[in-house]
Amino acid sequence: MNKRIRDYSKGFWENEKLRSVVRLLRRSLFAFLLLYCSVALSQTRRIDSLQSLLQTNIHDTIRINTLNALAWELRISKPDSCLDLSNAALNLAVQIPYERGMSTAYHNMGVVNKRIGNFNNALDFFREEEKIRKALCDKIMDSEISSDDVAKQQGKCKQSFAIIYTHIGLIYWAKGNYPKAFKWTLEAVRLYEELGNSTDAKLAKSSKRGLATFSNNVGNIYYSQGDYRQAMDHYIKSLELQEELHNKRGVATACNNIGVIHEVQANLVEAMKWYDRAVEIDEEDGNERRLVRDYASVGLLYSSMADAALTVERKDSLLRQAMIFLQKSLTIANKIGHVKGMAHIQTGIAGILGKTNLYVEAIAWYNKAVVLADSIGQKERLMVAYKGLTNMNFRLGEVGAETQGLVRGGKTKEYYKEAFVYHKLYSQVKDSLFNEEKSKDLGKLEAKHEYETAEAERKRLEIEELGLENEKINRRNSLQYSAIVIGLMVIGLLVYWLLFLRASICQYGWWRDLYSCLSCCSSSLRSFFSIHTSNPTPAVGQSTS
Repeated sequence: MNKRIRDYSKGFWENEKLRSVVRLLRRSLFAFLLLYCSVALSQTRRIDSLQSLLQTNIHDTIRINTLNALAWELRISKPDSCLDLSNAALNLAVQIPYERGMSTAYHNMGVVNKRIGNFNNALDFFREEEKIRKALCDKIMDSEISSDDVAKQQGKCKQSFAIIYTHIGLIYWAKGNYPKAFKWTLEAVRLYEELGNSTDAKLAKSSKRGLATFSNNVGNIYYSQGDYRQAMDHYIKSLELQEELHNKRGVATACNNIGVIHEVQANLVEAMKWYDRAVEIDEEDGNERRLVRDYASVGLLYSSMADAALTVERKDSLLRQAMIFLQKSLTIANKIGHVKGMAHIQTGIAGILGKTNLYVEAIAWYNKAVVLADSIGQKERLMVAYKGLTNMNFRLGEVGAETQGLVRGGKTKEYYKEAFVYHKLYSQVKDSLFNEEKSKDLGKLEAKHEYETAEAERKRLEIEELGLENEKINRRNSLQYSAIVIGLMVIGLLVYWLLFLRASICQYGWWRDLYSCLSCCSSSLRSFFSIHTSNPTPAVGQSTS
């Protein structure tokens, strides 16, 4: 046995192609580790630099900007520190007052509260930021600056408002208020579309990024409403825009979402391809927050595959794979404080436990998800948890409490009662999320947006056509004017030449000799032609007699 292993190993290393592949893999791994370490080191140095600057005696505005910059750097790794630093910056900015510092502090606190699931607080912070931004932009527009600077500042203001409205739309989507989510998202996209016409390259690129985000967010809304065709269309559009921008993070998000649509449509193999692509990008990028999403998606897909397994062994194997990925996702979510991700993972783990007939354990996990989803106002996840609790209690009622080693007064009907209670809660949340009126509102909003977009495009085309027509008329008039000027110049030169020639003739006497010579030649020619034209050549068919 050992001899065969040695022979195989020897043959492997003697194969030049395999050796070259191994060398390439080693170099790629080394390059990746070097890049990852350099990025981490660069961020650490920036944080150290900002902290050192705060220890010095600096102007208040610089201190506020530094506090906000440091808070932004810590928004993912240390959200609590980010909030503390932003509060410190806000308090100092209010004292001065320094509106730009206040606006940035509110933005930082809004982003962090949105990430950790404090949606109501996040909305308040973004609305405060919006008020201050409006006041700042009004001041800039009223100031005496050049027209180029005005256009540039207007573009920056639109960009700021588009970002705020995008965040507000995402918050309403997470809260399950889809019409408001759609409304604010459309407000953002309107501004991004206006930025697309900017001559500033950065603002134009920002417009394309915003439109890509808009397509993804609208896809999320349609997915939550159960309109998978519309969701897929928007996800694909987002993917195309993100690929044009070479934005790997955006590409990974779009890939994951496309995989979700394939999964709910039972295209499980196709879904796994898209999930694998998202995992590959995010593992390479090292973004733990998105890996929470990716690993959870893969785990839930394995759970779906288990439902279609033909053998018990295959089903158990797939459920084990599902649990591995969900636990992996949960570990990272706990590490970085990804609250929204935790509720999603908890319902997934509960679902797997239910499939293995561990109903009591599943109920415990669903209850965790209920507490978490309710605390952050995540209605969609709350609905999933209530549905799970309904099913688990109903199953316990069917199999009896004895199989679980529990005694509830010896009455399995208690489980049915609890199942009924949770079903009512599930129905209430579902009705608050999905109803005909909300679907109509979404349809009206999108129809309005499509009409406004089409109308803006029509006006743009009209202006372009009018511009082309005016250009043609101007070109034709220019040619006519040029021809008239050239004609006048030629006439002027001829008149000048004739006058000059006449003056020369009058000045010199040689013209008389020239005139006599020309008269003599003319007389000779007339005599010659008179002699030869007395007997003309006859035409065909004429007689000579």
